[in-house]
Amino acid sequence: MPADAIDHPAWCEQSRCTADPSTQTAGYRPNLGGQHCSADLPLDQRPGNWPIPPHAVAWLSQAVALWRCSTYLHITLDRHIELAMPVASAAPILAGLSALVISALNDAEMNQ
Repeated sequence: MPADAIDHPAWCEQSRCTADPSTQTAGYRPNLGGQHCSADLPLDQRPGNWPIPPHAVAWLSQAVALWRCSTYLHITLDRHIELAMPVASAAPILAGLSALVISALNDAEMNQ
């Protein structure tokens, strides 16, 4: 199946995508379907005072199988330490972190 005939998620970066649904037509075959991958989102943290990895990125992936697979958020530090979790689990964590950071920023603005 040509790459342009595959239904890619909106976030899929086709230059990084390895999705190949044709490998699954005769039944599920693990490790053969490839995955949709997003572009890297650099996590530039240089203003910090503590040891910060020189390379930190976040990206999404979704495996290809006969059924719909979960989308995962990956965070890679120093090109090898990786955290991966389903986006359904990551969403409330990121929302909580965002609220916490916004609260701190609002407090800083009020105390200027």
